[in-house]
Amino acid sequence: MKNFFIMSQFVFLFFSSYFASASDQCMPNMIEFDVCKYAKNLADEASSQLPMRMSNNLMIEKVFAFKNLFSMHVMYGYDEKALYAKAKKNNISIKQINQQIEKSTKANLCQDESPTKSFISLGGKVQYVYKFSDGMPYITVNVDSCE
Repeated sequence: MKNFFIMSQFVFLFFSSYFASASDQCMPNMIEFDVCKYAKNLADEASSQLPMRMSNNLMIEKVFAFKNLFSMHVMYGYDEKALYAKAKKNNISIKQINQQIEKSTKANLCQDESPTKSFISLGGKVQYVYKFSDGMPYITVNVDSCE
């Protein structure tokens, strides 16, 4: 009987913590900062400035927020064929390019004292969806930790 009681408490704690964490997506932090509200505000502010050219070959096309996720759709100024040609010319693999994109995206978002680093550390998530100039998807980078 004692084992049943202990097991039932364990099951209750497991499921209650699981559902609590699912419902606390917006405030998963000790200071009760609403990351969902921040993501929505960030998307609202950014969307009024779109499309936004970041460089000759990179443009933010659209942004949106969903719960604690802030997502940006970024378009390159070239197509997949041009990427493969550039990789071949520079003797690097697409895997190496992808790793560099992931690394630089995270480094940009996680700069010391940046608002995005704070947003992520408080439970927010940032997603970059990279596409080619013809609209074909290339790579998606999700950042949910700055560690």
